[in-house]
Amino acid sequence: MQPRFPKSATCLLAVGCVFLRCWAGPGQSRRPLGPPTILKEFQDNGLNYFPAGTFKTPDGSPDDQSGESFGRYLRSIGEPPLRQSAGNSQARAYRLMIFGFPVERTWVLRLQIENDGGAKLFVREAPFNGTNLLLNKQATVSTADVNAFLECVKRADFWRLPTGEDPDPRIKDGSYWFLEGTRRGDYHMVYRRSPELHPGKFTDVGRYLARDLAQLDDSTINIPRGDRSEPLRRGDHP
Repeated sequence: MQPRFPKSATCLLAVGCVFLRCWAGPGQSRRPLGPPTILKEFQDNGLNYFPAGTFKTPDGSPDDQSGESFGRYLRSIGEPPLRQSAGNSQARAYRLMIFGFPVERTWVLRLQIENDGGAKLFVREAPFNGTNLLLNKQATVSTADVNAFLECVKRADFWRLPTGEDPDPRIKDGSYWFLEGTRRGDYHMVYRRSPELHPGKFTDVGRYLARDLAQLDDSTINIPRGDRSEPLRRGDHP
């Protein structure tokens, strides 16, 4: 299943900025992006970030313009395409994008796993309506912490989760989560609407990135702990 956005609203990121755009329903007309050369550059950039067909409109048809808009946004804040960020087809990497409401913040956390098992973590935070970075940091992650993260991914069964939800939950002023993964040339995305309202193994993947690896506290981004069977880790609360 591919991510399909609610008819009432969808989170789109346009050329050079971020904005929330309302859907009038399937078949709504869209303005052209300008001369063909600019349009082609926009489209090619989107395909570099997201395989064709990653996104769907509410009626189930391909929505590559959403991928193009998200790709443009990621490029504007210095984020590379996940599948190319290590420069080889054997790369393993994960990226979580959270567009938060009503706090109006965007967080992008990317874990780039090296061939020796260690990793680098890239953390970016921006206001929802802009690309000026409020936080931009990089950290080295040990092999042990990478393995612990990969255990979270395994418990969540990330690679077998459907990309989207059917139907999309109707939530006002909630968050949008996009978790991407690439390994041995494969790519997968899982999109969820406000999953932190029902914390579990999937949200624990995001919590591990944000709390255990990026060391962001609850005042910056609050992701409740879902899996109570796991031992408490540094900074966790019962």
